[in-house]
Amino acid sequence: MITKLKIGVYYRSTNPQKEVEDKIKEILIKKGLIFDNVSPDILFYIGGDGTFLRAVNHYIDQIDHIKFLGLKAGTLGFFYDFNKDEYEQVINLIINNELVENPHYLLDGDIILDNNEHKHVLALNEIRIESPFKTLICDVAINNQPLEKFRGNGLSVCTSLGSSGYNKSLNGALVDHKLNIMELSEIAPINNHVYRSIGSPLVLSKDNTISFKGDFSTMRLGFDYQNFDLSGVKELAVSISNKQITLLNKKDMNCIRRFKRSFIEE
Repeated sequence: MITKLKIGVYYRSTNPQKEVEDKIKEILIKKGLIFDNVSPDILFYIGGDGTFLRAVNHYIDQIDHIKFLGLKAGTLGFFYDFNKDEYEQVINLIINNELVENPHYLLDGDIILDNNEHKHVLALNEIRIESPFKTLICDVAINNQPLEKFRGNGLSVCTSLGSSGYNKSLNGALVDHKLNIMELSEIAPINNHVYRSIGSPLVLSKDNTISFKGDFSTMRLGFDYQNFDLSGVKELAVSISNKQITLLNKKDMNCIRRFKRSFIEE
């Protein structure tokens, strides 16, 4: 039996789950486990998919040794295998080693400023450049090889895990979550006999880097649920990070079942 495992709980203040947290804490103590929200080995995130993204960001400096497990309490639960009232069952599955560990790599956004300084952001779902009010005009290259000059509302790069999120609304492809890839999708592109872009999602292997150069003064950078303006930025390079998160899932759960549950079943 596991005796030193540390388990924490994360939830948003706008969707308080203190009662559930207290019950989880009580059961952990009874079973000889440790409740620890500061440096947990396993983190229960309670809420919807937005809570999951916030939990990853909150523990971003510790993700190399934390395993994430979702308890659904929101309206949308793509990244959840259990409901919030199944916490005791989940704890027993952990003790009996009956869950599967699934690693997922993050995206790294290398932001190059006008003074050539570099800043980095990490994202689990996607990194995007966009503006609903101004046309983005930028050069797109893959591994420094020019691909196109894009014109439109924006561009998005997602992971396989993020392919079922915002990327899907852009008519991007749903991708098997076990594939370590990036997918480039266009946001409202301008395509006519004068201006042309690739016009379809582009899936690239993990060893590639996608770079964007242009006037970003009126653009915003979005990554997962966060965003900020890109004034003073001349280039963005997106690649697969060497950092990854680990999700704990049911043994019989896979991405096809998730796709069907989220997009087909009522």
